Amino acid sequence: MERKPFPYDQESFGDDERISFSKVANKFILEDENGIEWEWHPTVERWTQTITEEEMKQQAEAYKVAGVDEDEPALNPAQKRKEAQLEDAETNPKAAKTGPGATNTGDRTNAQPDTNANARGSTNASANVAPPTRKNTAIWVTGIPTDADREEIIQFFSRFGMIKESVEDDSKRIKMYADDEGNFNGEALIIYQGPESIELAHWYDGEPLRLGDKANKLSIQPADSNYKSQDGNTVKEGGNKPKPSKAKLKAKAEEIERRTKTWEEDDEPAPAPAAKPQQKVLNTVLIRNAFTLHLLEEEPDLLSNIYDDMEDAAESHGEVRNVTVGDKEPRGLVTVRFADAAAAKAFADAINGRSWNGRKLSTETVSGWDVKLRKNKLPEAEKERQEKRRLDKYSRRIEDEA
Repeated sequence: MERKPFPYDQESFGDDERISFSKVANKFILEDENGIEWEWHPTVERWTQTITEEEMKQQAEAYKVAGVDEDEPALNPAQKRKEAQLEDAETNPKAAKTGPGATNTGDRTNAQPDTNANARGSTNASANVAPPTRKNTAIWVTGIPTDADREEIIQFFSRFGMIKESVEDDSKRIKMYADDEGNFNGEALIIYQGPESIELAHWYDGEPLRLGDKANKLSIQPADSNYKSQDGNTVKEGGNKPKPSKAKLKAKAEEIERRTKTWEEDDEPAPAPAAKPQQKVLNTVLIRNAFTLHLLEEEPDLLSNIYDDMEDAAESHGEVRNVTVGDKEPRGLVTVRFADAAAAKAFADAINGRSWNGRKLSTETVSGWDVKLRKNKLPEAEKERQEKRRLDKYSRRIEDEA
């Protein structure tokens, strides 16, 4: 395949989709149309082809000389001359003398430690270290509903990890492919920040983007290593993007590193290897298909009704700690957190498959830490209403116990 010219202006690297920045190698990497990887050397402003460890071994084998031990440290000519001079009794009065009348002071030359041995070994070792292998961070998805927009795709796939962002305008690195008429054809390329997101996303392979959609099943596979060189019609999203400056490239890299570090610090610490792993307490019920975003817009009182109806139904099974309505979740998600796992399971079994407001509910018990619903901030009026409702219930409970 014919290769497009490489850019040599570092400020224009952000415009070339073949180029990405490796934090591991701390340099720009370019993957050309033939799947060959190149790395940028800013000092000489040149691209050079990345050499793998296997290629380095093959190259060493090709230049191997018969009878020469390749593992033996290289000779230092200056050191060799110095040693020869020290051994020469005529030019060096302090050289060790042999023969009658000579005083044996020992072989001073041989007694001296080779101070360059460690340095030579370190140099040879570093020369044999292969450059870090780039890991794939992109997935290829098909089976997306053709009426899905970019925002819905971003919301769904962001749950598996941080999606890479453009340096120019912070837009997510997602390509939506189009048919011959320019309409979205249900295929997309999604590039994540880290390779671990690929495995997480693959768990949803065969599932629909939208709950209950039997016509469209997602196919989620790791993208081919040469995905950057693949051509195809994409859904148009606007005009040309401005070229990023060096300062902006650096600032973006620092921002991603800061955000990644923050997320890692927020993660629950892993249990010590010697300790028995703790089992999660499944005290929360995740309810799907309780509403649609369209219904929430049409019926202003629906949000309050969901809170009240779910809480009332749940309280017959145990103490309810919290009810959350994800009013920004397209799949109509609600969570009900109980004081204990037994009550949560009883409630989940009781309403699973039941019809509510003409919609069939599906439930599962989860840990409260595993689910974070996207929702709007509650209006003050709704907060006051819920607080008054809780106080009224508490007052009635006190009266009943008295």
